[in-house]
Amino acid sequence: MQIILSILLFAIAASLTGYSVYALKNRTLPQIAVSFSRLMSALAVYAAGYACELLSTTLTHMVFWSTVQYLGISFIPFLWITLTTKYIDAPFIRNKTVRSILVFFSCVILFGALTDPWLHLKYASVAIETEPGFPVLAFTPGPLYYFLNIYMLFSFIVGIILLVYSLLSTGRTFRTTLLLITAGSSLPFIDYMLYLAGIKIPGIDTIPFCMFFSVLCSGFAIFSEKLLDAAPVARSLVFSIMADAVIVVDHRNNITDYNNAAVKLFPCITEGILPVPDLFKVTGTSGETDFETDILYAGEKRRYSCKVTHMPAVQGQHETQGNILLFKDITDSVLLLRQMEELAAIDPLTGLYNRRYFIAQAEQAIAALKQTNGVLSFIIADLDLFKQINDTRGHLAGDKAIQAAAAVFTATVRPPNIAARFGGEEFICLLPGADAAEAFDIAEKVRCGIAQIPFPSGGNQNAAVPESGLQTKKEQKPYITASFGIASAAAAEDEQLITTLASRADKALYKSKNLGRNRTTIG
Repeated sequence: MQIILSILLFAIAASLTGYSVYALKNRTLPQIAVSFSRLMSALAVYAAGYACELLSTTLTHMVFWSTVQYLGISFIPFLWITLTTKYIDAPFIRNKTVRSILVFFSCVILFGALTDPWLHLKYASVAIETEPGFPVLAFTPGPLYYFLNIYMLFSFIVGIILLVYSLLSTGRTFRTTLLLITAGSSLPFIDYMLYLAGIKIPGIDTIPFCMFFSVLCSGFAIFSEKLLDAAPVARSLVFSIMADAVIVVDHRNNITDYNNAAVKLFPCITEGILPVPDLFKVTGTSGETDFETDILYAGEKRRYSCKVTHMPAVQGQHETQGNILLFKDITDSVLLLRQMEELAAIDPLTGLYNRRYFIAQAEQAIAALKQTNGVLSFIIADLDLFKQINDTRGHLAGDKAIQAAAAVFTATVRPPNIAARFGGEEFICLLPGADAAEAFDIAEKVRCGIAQIPFPSGGNQNAAVPESGLQTKKEQKPYITASFGIASAAAAEDEQLITTLASRADKALYKSKNLGRNRTTIG
């Protein structure tokens, strides 16, 4: 019986050694690979030492091989915690003090094992027992033995807790791997608890066998799930908790993974349904694709930027392995940008649009109306005798006059029409789709509104107010007036239509001035 068990243990030790070598030769993540290799080596020493102990027939040889086992056993708790915490990126293992304490515990255990013949810290007494049907080592535990048990249980519990936490919080990509490793880790833990509870095969240490099954699970993760070739679970945890929605699709646009933010944005993906199919028609290309789209989220239409990253294909397979889609909510940024653009387009004195914005909008309107050969009109207005207002009442009064006139434009000229301050006391309006008659009606409404604005007071209150061009009565205050010029044309009429309309409207404006001011003329 002991020969069969020894052969199994040697086979286990050989397998563990093979895993260790594989991890070192095929590593893309050195820290994880090295930790995995070291743990496999420690387990291999444990299994091989126990095999030799079972083959021994004298007490001296049994004790010797038991001591050899501790060259691996002493460091298994530390190496197990190190591997687990590195795989899921638990930060406490990076603390030098914590690492030093764990290494110190392992060294204390190894020291006790090596000095046991003299100090008896590991075994208080030893003897040969034949209860299983062949000679085995029987012992009375010493204080170091109990310390090892506590340390081993601590490492298993910490590892399992961290793995379960990661299993519950990680994305689907790593769940199979984590489930395998968690299940494998539970086997030696359960066996260890049964052993401590006295439920065991007499004279046989089953821990190495359970640990081998644990390694088989990890080995499957290595070969099938590519544990050492993939990013660690830490990356998956970040993937799960990041605020941006991430969806992974294969070359057939089947959803293979997604994070929690993606579920909130697209609840249907939990059923494997593509939320916005048109967004996924980007396979078969290389590099990255960026675009923006509106998505309904929580009953509100919000703006998202989408970055599509194409995963390169394996040689001889499809054009691409699939795509990673990252959705970032940029609604607030877009609104802020629009506000900044709007502020840059606003005249600070009047609150109307400025000249630059007006020209840009006129260009867009002309381009749109060219498709239907639609018409558009310009209205240009100028406050009458504005220089005399500044000279007689001061520049503060002039500013008040401009602001009051601008308020009439704002109240009268409604979208899609646009009113702007063209410069000084001059205003201009864009009326897309309006002919001269419609433009005349709007201009007259504005003119009449301005004519009801009382002449503003200013810093020079004693100066005489010129009556020319002003509606005055002995019993009333004088009022502001303005002259208007209108020009209309088909959008496709002239390549320089903005300049042409502005020039024609300006000539009509001066015709109004020459005819006595406070009137509207069509050019």
